[in-house]
Amino acid sequence: WHEVMDPFYLPGAWLLAIGVGACLGPSEPRPVLRAIASGVCALGVCVALFLQMFWPYFAAPRDWADRYARNLLGQLPENALLFAGPDHASFPILYLQSVEHLRPDVTQGTPYGYVDVSLLHDAPPALFQELGERPRRGLEPKYFAWLLTHTTRPVYFSAVPELADDVPIAFRQEGLLYRAVSRAEGTALTPMWPDSYAWPASDDRMRDSFAPGYTARQIVAEYQLKRAQFELATGNEENL
Repeated sequence: WHEVMDPFYLPGAWLLAIGVGACLGPSEPRPVLRAIASGVCALGVCVALFLQMFWPYFAAPRDWADRYARNLLGQLPENALLFAGPDHASFPILYLQSVEHLRPDVTQGTPYGYVDVSLLHDAPPALFQELGERPRRGLEPKYFAWLLTHTTRPVYFSAVPELADDVPIAFRQEGLLYRAVSRAEGTALTPMWPDSYAWPASDDRMRDSFAPGYTARQIVAEYQLKRAQFELATGNEENL
């Protein structure tokens, strides 16, 4: 839990800046000590900012989340629906869409952790009543069953959702995502891995579990799992 909350702590540079302000504030009876303390704090701010901006270990969590979100958005076809469950997917994508206006045609189906019931256009009123404004996890199979059998938009998932056996939907792995297809079509489609993916580290480092920070480790673990799934499904076990 400490690792989950760690990215939200106040940056050390901010606290050092407060120290600089305190040292440069009202005069003290020992100006030499005050000057030394001010210099140390100012130097600390510069060092902290340098490490954060230029040393890959500190920059990695931000860079990994950015690249991960760009990779997902970059592989999606026009007007796609994306159900990106993990926080390290949904929140960076929200940022890229809201701030950088990247891929506004893509709709996130779970922008804040709950499936968006407004996507169920023309669904029976009884289904809306059962689902409620924020459907519980146990109701998501009914939500996806109706959505996937009534939408014409391409739909992608970070993880294959649970569906009832009578829902005629299958899923094709496309890199880190799974595309919903008809069950008949799914048997004829083989998994694929996008060529557009780019990462802050090389494939060798990713295979060696190089991941500084909680977010980066989450992303690398997902990459390793889904890459292995792809290689096994395509008969390339030697690449594992």
